[in-house]
Amino acid sequence: MTDMLKLNMLVLSQLTHLFLQPMLERKRGRILNVGSVVAYFSGAPNWSAYVASKHYVLALSKGLARELKGTGVMATVVSPGATGTDFVRTADATHMRAYRAPGGLSVEKIAAAAYRACQNGKVAVIPGAFNKILAFLGKPHPRAVAFEVFAVLSQKTEQP
Repeated sequence: MTDMLKLNMLVLSQLTHLFLQPMLERKRGRILNVGSVVAYFSGAPNWSAYVASKHYVLALSKGLARELKGTGVMATVVSPGATGTDFVRTADATHMRAYRAPGGLSVEKIAAAAYRACQNGKVAVIPGAFNKILAFLGKPHPRAVAFEVFAVLSQKTEQP
């Protein structure tokens, strides 16, 4: 867990700090951070630290985007949902409903959406209709509802 928290928060912050100053000096540049649709939820059973770390990515990216306004440097955060990557295996999420649902976007589609959003100066992008619905369910409704929606999605299912 400590390695995941370091990667998602500390390394992200350190890399941003390292590359931001030269971008500001050039008066142009783009920062693209990888968040997650789970950042729009208040938490999840068995995923609390991961969700909290993605809250950090979302908050840092949005705050940075505002701070950089007018500098020529822009920050964007992409918040993909369940994607067929090594993360699913590494995080032991192969049996979660969210990762077994049809219609997940390919890595290529997520990357293309993130790149377009970054180049167009968008602060945040959530690729895919299903992911937008999930973010909607997590964001404007009472946190208790969002918590339960994510709890259902994070439940383990039978072996495929």
